[in-house]
Amino acid sequence: MQYVVCNGTCECRDFAKAEGGWCKHRAAAAIHKRALALAKAKLDTLNGSAAVPPGQPTPAQPQAAPADTSTPLPEAPASANCYVTLAGRKVQVTLRDSDEQRLLARLEALLQRFPAEAEPEGEQALPDGWCRKHSAQMKLNHGNDGSTWYSHKTADGWCKGR
Repeated sequence: MQYVVCNGTCECRDFAKAEGGWCKHRAAAAIHKRALALAKAKLDTLNGSAAVPPGQPTPAQPQAAPADTSTPLPEAPASANCYVTLAGRKVQVTLRDSDEQRLLARLEALLQRFPAEAEPEGEQALPDGWCRKHSAQMKLNHGNDGSTWYSHKTADGWCKGR
């Protein structure tokens, strides 16, 4: 059986009883309309044209939809996490996919888009307990007040690695 959903109403007998008039037919039509607008906006973005038809929501301003948190989502068969610098901020990106090869291709494209930043000259990635100034291993010290710090002796005195 088919029902016509038009101007926020539906012909089905459940429409009058549904909370706020949201019968399953009207909800399905709304989901379809929103998904179509998002898919078109995504395609336009990928094709270099960001035009969104009048009256359609833009991807930057999504309409709020009630979230169903009662059922957990299944774990993706393939996933990868990495940190990238985006607009000067270090952010973690998680990629999930059902196919490992496709996931690796997406990860490679992401890493090409956001290449690793070179460390400033003279600074090295040293583990805790190593002086960045002298590249020397330091000793962990404990104070009577419960404080802890690393330091090492130099010809000029004690260095705390700063």
